[in-house]
Amino acid sequence: MSKVGSVLFADDCETLREFVKIILNEEIPEYNIETFESGEKLLSRLEKNIEDVKLVIVDNQMPPGISGIDIIKYHKYKGKIPFILYTSDDNGIGEEAVKHNASYVKKSSDETELLTIVKEALNAIGKRQFL
Repeated sequence: MSKVGSVLFADDCETLREFVKIILNEEIPEYNIETFESGEKLLSRLEKNIEDVKLVIVDNQMPPGISGIDIIKYHKYKGKIPFILYTSDDNGIGEEAVKHNASYVKKSSDETELLTIVKEALNAIGKRQFL
């Protein structure tokens, strides 16, 4: 099957990265799923080529370095690519992400909620609803 684009996922927890990659590959096989262990590596990938990137999912706290919320707030591709903050933080960071036109899913949610938000974001691409 030919891939229609890439979904990027950054989290410092290797086990979670692999789990999310598996469920995304099963549920949205038409997309290439790329994983990154830090915000810096994610940004490096975005700087190389965004043409194929359809969605970015990012954890908030990925030591050391840039946080997920900073990527959402300040990345120059904000508004061109939908972002989802996927984090265990419960200190208002989700509301902060929403203020910057990103979606928010708690890691404590089951994978169904994450998949619903991912599919909504991917469906909105053509409609530009994430702007």
